[in-house]
Amino acid sequence: MAEFIVEKDPTPATIERFVAMIRAYAGEYFTENFADDVAIDAPFQRLCYLKSGDEIVSGIMFTCLDGCPNITAMVTAREHKNKGYGKQLMEHFVLHITQLGFHEIELYAWSEKTKPVCVSTQAFYRSVGFVVTREYVGLWRPDSDWITVKMRKTW
Repeated sequence: MAEFIVEKDPTPATIERFVAMIRAYAGEYFTENFADDVAIDAPFQRLCYLKSGDEIVSGIMFTCLDGCPNITAMVTAREHKNKGYGKQLMEHFVLHITQLGFHEIELYAWSEKTKPVCVSTQAFYRSVGFVVTREYVGLWRPDSDWITVKMRKTW
């Protein structure tokens, strides 16, 4: 079983691994510049991840917005995709957030209407209890009609 770790002040090595995992999906699940944005944002947020041996296999970057934990990025290393690490990570993350006194989590993601490949992303989040609460047009790309969804999980 993988070890769950939370870093309040992410180390440069953790950030580098997290960014590399995101970069592996650039242009597919993530925009081409998202990994660069994460590299800038990560020192100001928290990272939690699953580590198998010496390797980070799946991670979540998160912060708190308006009193609610918000997942700003989630990724599983491509070579470990579809092995259950994402679900395991989310279960640990929910437990961690619950121990901090929270009972909801929010996130924003591309709609499958914008990026058809994100059908699997939406299906994953739904499988772990998230529901779409709102759609935004042009949120991340104001000059476009790309759709972003806000999702929430409460318990």
